[in-house]
Amino acid sequence: KAELNSTSPSGYTLTRYVYDEKNPMSISGNDIYYTFEDSNNRIWIGLFGGGLNLLTNEKGKITFKSKFNSFGEYPKYGLYMEVRNITEDKNGRIWVGTSDGLMSFDSHFKNPNQINFEIYRSDTSASNIADNDIYVLFKDAASQIWISVFGGGLNKLESYDRILKHPVFKSYSLKEGLKTNVIVSIIEDNDN
Repeated sequence: KAELNSTSPSGYTLTRYVYDEKNPMSISGNDIYYTFEDSNNRIWIGLFGGGLNLLTNEKGKITFKSKFNSFGEYPKYGLYMEVRNITEDKNGRIWVGTSDGLMSFDSHFKNPNQINFEIYRSDTSASNIADNDIYVLFKDAASQIWISVFGGGLNKLESYDRILKHPVFKSYSLKEGLKTNVIVSIIEDNDN
């Protein structure tokens, strides 16, 4: 079943959504790693093995947009399917951290088919990020985006060139004084 309804002890009705191979509009997997609400009140779901999904409500029915039914420009060849984190910068650009690298797109779109996904891998000239295995994306109180890369230390998104479609990162690693290049979480303290 795509939906299972039950009532919790508090009286709220809960709906469970699961992958259904017979329904192309179902969620694209069951291993959910991350959910994120963007500035346009859209709900994004990061699945480990199912890629990125967008939850939509079409005429009162919940559906899930993904590379399998709506994202025409999603990366090919099975890449960017293991999504760990999602955040949005102050300009409305969505950043998606995966085990295959970083991905981003402009959130100002009318139809999910219009999304132009950009990908950044350490083995291409499009990125100066330290490595591809993105663990955490964190937006701090000043709206700066920090990225932890497994084995690649900490990276800070310095800028994004909209014309060249090129992000610029500053890397922090053992060379800059970190105790390890493996960072699995980021949190901001009361002193920012």
